Amino acid sequence: MEIKNKHIAVAYDNNGKCEFLAKVKVINDREFNRLLNEKEQHIAIQEQKELELKNQMLDNQEKIRKLERRDLLLAKSIYDNFVDRGLIDNDDPFQQAWYDYFINDIELNFELYPAEFSKILDKVRGW
Repeated sequence: MEIKNKHIAVAYDNNGKCEFLAKVKVINDREFNRLLNEKEQHIAIQEQKELELKNQMLDNQEKIRKLERRDLLLAKSIYDNFVDRGLIDNDDPFQQAWYDYFINDIELNFELYPAEFSKILDKVRGW
């Protein structure tokens, strides 16, 4: 009966349990350099994929912000139409907050939204 020895590298977790096994083989310098290059190429490809994914996520976030601003503008337009027709009472603090948001780039305070505007915005977002 022949006993074969296997050469392996073992990675253990903090509890001493095996997490990973790797076959170990003897290689020459040329093979070692080839494998190093292959590893570096793999790392570069992974980094490129991560960068592309990150850029795509940032682009998607910007698109979502644009849609949110568009929803706000549409809701404000509908709200102003109802105010102009006398169907909703004008809310001066909200109008000033909207002006500051639109002209002076100051964040809108959601607490200043009149109930009617919030209802309109919910409907716009739901469509």
